[in-house]
Amino acid sequence: MREYLYFNGKSSADFEAYITNAGVYESPLHSYDSVAVPGRNGNLIFDNDKFDNVTVTYPAVIVNDFDRNFDDLKAYLLSINGYQRLSDTFHPDEYYQAVFKSVENIKVVPRHNGGTMNIVFERKPQKFLKSGETMREYTGSVTIKNPTRYKALPLIRLYGSGTLTIGDISLVLSTSASYVDIDCDMQEALQAGENQHITLTDGVFPYLTPGNNTIQYTGSRYQITPRWFTV
Repeated sequence: MREYLYFNGKSSADFEAYITNAGVYESPLHSYDSVAVPGRNGNLIFDNDKFDNVTVTYPAVIVNDFDRNFDDLKAYLLSINGYQRLSDTFHPDEYYQAVFKSVENIKVVPRHNGGTMNIVFERKPQKFLKSGETMREYTGSVTIKNPTRYKALPLIRLYGSGTLTIGDISLVLSTSASYVDIDCDMQEALQAGENQHITLTDGVFPYLTPGNNTIQYTGSRYQITPRWFTV
């Protein structure tokens, strides 16, 4: 079975390029600031509550018509700007947000009209679970279980005005709009691209902690896309 990757909705197989293993992953670095204090052993550590980006390298092979397929693949990858969805068939239940960096270590095998290379991306530290892409609708009070060890930053669509409570965090929405999307990752509230006013407990957007999360909404109904991830 040939394995391949998807980037921005297009498969490497379209260029007869296949990956030969799951990629060489570096563990995300836990971001913190370290401060030395004169006369004190050890440094003070200030946790930034985040992970840094990761480089992922896919060893790949083009199996036919190398010159044409390599040029087409390179042109496609270089034409895509910014973070895009990246996934591969070695990890069918996960996807990433990544930016293309380079194609390296190119070796051509003229006799076989093919060649090998490394396709390199820089990705965000999260390995998003495809199971967390499903939007589900609720009313009143429910309990949702986060299956990972990391707090998730969901996309929440609220219908009607009311108060949303997740754990100890509350969000108050007062609007005449039919619905408002609360993006807890981007930290914004939008309806048809327009910013909406919301009131947050201590200015903190809701999140889903590992384990069970009790959610209540006093409005008519709400939808949640949880965005589960691991690292």
